Amino acid sequence: MSQINIASHSRLNSTSTGTTKAFYGLALFVSLLFSCEVLAQIGPSFVPDRPSYLDATASVDRGHWHFELGGSYLPEQESTGSALLRYGLGKGWELRLMSPTLMQEPAYTDEMGNEINPDLIVGGTLFGGKWAKAFRETQFSVVTMVGLPLAGTSKAFSPDPLFLTKAQVSHQFNTHLSSGLALKYALTDGYIYGQSVAYAKELAHLFGMVGSLVWSDVGWSFFSQAGAELYAGTLIPLVGTGFTFRLTQGSQIDLSLDAPLTSDGPVARYMMGLTLAW
Repeated sequence: MSQINIASHSRLNSTSTGTTKAFYGLALFVSLLFSCEVLAQIGPSFVPDRPSYLDATASVDRGHWHFELGGSYLPEQESTGSALLRYGLGKGWELRLMSPTLMQEPAYTDEMGNEINPDLIVGGTLFGGKWAKAFRETQFSVVTMVGLPLAGTSKAFSPDPLFLTKAQVSHQFNTHLSSGLALKYALTDGYIYGQSVAYAKELAHLFGMVGSLVWSDVGWSFFSQAGAELYAGTLIPLVGTGFTFRLTQGSQIDLSLDAPLTSDGPVARYMMGLTLAW
């Protein structure tokens, strides 16, 4: 009889110990979730400009940084890559520095029938700033940047502009859905074939207007956009869509598809990028 009591007592202790461990494990898990939520609320805001045509309508918090790395691939035409560094100066203000843009084109045949293998083309460095302001559920921002385009041996690179300004406005309908509109102007040196230095005799103007819809949730977002650019007298309709995935509190990857519409139909341009904030 005493053996049975001892065995029963042992089983009760074992069950009690297992329940206690499960309780403490659950308490630790809930505490970690609560801590992450608190850190997300008190930490710096995360406002990537990538990946849509619109820049974010908010600036980087004072004393914090955003580093945004991105590239694009246009099948059988060109691939590009560039990086953007942003630093928060104060409420609604930030400094911006964009690295030289690298572009590589595939080999092509010129008018004389000669095969040309373009060198890696380097675009100019851009620097400038952003001003952002919020009014109720609507936010505004203006980006202004200047730069010095460079050129490859076969084609001066564009649109790394001499001057660029872009104004954005976004409106939050609810916790998930928002809309945006971007207006852009750039002064470029245009596409100049066979020229080894930048600056054409006549500069080209670029005007753009694109609207977007964004659906956001915890850890991810989806956007679609449509609009057009008027570049050197040529109207180019634009459509696009993309996703963002939040990896951590201060990092995000994005995948998107931008499709300029030409006389031959839409041309798919694939893009992806990474944003880091600290």
